[in-house]
Amino acid sequence: MAKSTETESLWKRYRISFTIDRLVGGIPASPRAMEAWLDKNEVTGPDREEQLEQLSHSVIFWRDPDGNPAYEGRCLKAALKEAANVLKQLLKKTAYRSKLAERVFVEEKFAPITSPIQSESRPISVMTARGPRTSLKNYEFVENQSLTFHLAVLNDDVFHEDELRTLLEYMQQNGLGADRSQGAGTFTLNEFVPV
Repeated sequence: MAKSTETESLWKRYRISFTIDRLVGGIPASPRAMEAWLDKNEVTGPDREEQLEQLSHSVIFWRDPDGNPAYEGRCLKAALKEAANVLKQLLKKTAYRSKLAERVFVEEKFAPITSPIQSESRPISVMTARGPRTSLKNYEFVENQSLTFHLAVLNDDVFHEDELRTLLEYMQQNGLGADRSQGAGTFTLNEFVPV
């Protein structure tokens, strides 16, 4: 069924594509995945439970309904909202984050991750019930991953293309995904075009 002219004029649509230098997963891995990691690395013996407590921070990419790794559209929306919140004073906007939440929508639920999944581990400091501990963070990441999404923007003159470009310019430096404080997630905007 074709959309009515009135419905089409309700939205402005944009295609956005970008290449992320290093995208790090941020979804906690399942207990079974952690057990597999422990078995693979031969963590056994009477102190296995204590080691499990210390080695309990594993993150992976979201899996789509078919089990394939993906970046979620809701994460892109969250990054846009964060950018709007940070830039509201610079752009002289009030309630900018709320306005974005109500007017800018990411159409895709998932974008497939097609670059080879890699894994690394690094020590991190964590606070536990027993006090500070050193934990091992195990994480999935990809490099030079290109993603494409479509944005539907309410055509009510609140968000203009130049403002969306400003948000994206900020996001290129702030990054997407996990480990942004470690420099991960910065990206190059390849395309931002009306469709």
